[in-house]
Amino acid sequence: MARLRIPELPQCTAEELAAAVRRTIQYQADQIPPTSNTGPQIRLPCPKQLGEAAAGLSGQQADAAEAATRITALIEAAYLVASADGLDEQEHAALAALVCHAVGPALDSAAVQVLFDDFARKREQQGEVARLDAVSTHFRHRLERQEVMSFAVLVAMSDRVLTSAEQDTLVALGERFAFKQGVTLLIAHQVAGALERALAED
Repeated sequence: MARLRIPELPQCTAEELAAAVRRTIQYQADQIPPTSNTGPQIRLPCPKQLGEAAAGLSGQQADAAEAATRITALIEAAYLVASADGLDEQEHAALAALVCHAVGPALDSAAVQVLFDDFARKREQQGEVARLDAVSTHFRHRLERQEVMSFAVLVAMSDRVLTSAEQDTLVALGERFAFKQGVTLLIAHQVAGALERALAED
């Protein structure tokens, strides 16, 4: 399968990477209008949307059931991509921490671990193909789908690289959104580049 040369992020601490993730999300929220559609590009959920959806997931907002379902699907999509080549205990913890930093204080590490355990169980029982099919049904519009793809790359870069297996799963997710392989990998390249620039600001 043809691939882009996606940059490996420079050596950094977990705290530095977490800060870069938050900075990247905030920058995108500030720079890209919610309804902008200028072709394949980074599109990340804005911090406010993530926080409100996470509050619904954690039970803090009883009227946010739909948003909670969508953020669960968003995180599962990212988990499927990030864990495509397997996760050891350290990588699992780093991935959970990164999701917490991306989503914000409404979702703590214990809640993320519960989600991850559920995602792993469903993938083992149903298979990756079925889980990709399931999560993709929650996102009907192109802009939403770009957000899912961008967020998946952002989370998958928790170990500073996007491996071949992760790229394959990302492409498979993109196919369910009617994204050609080149578009999917271009988004991945752009997200990695944005993270690299955010790290350089430290």
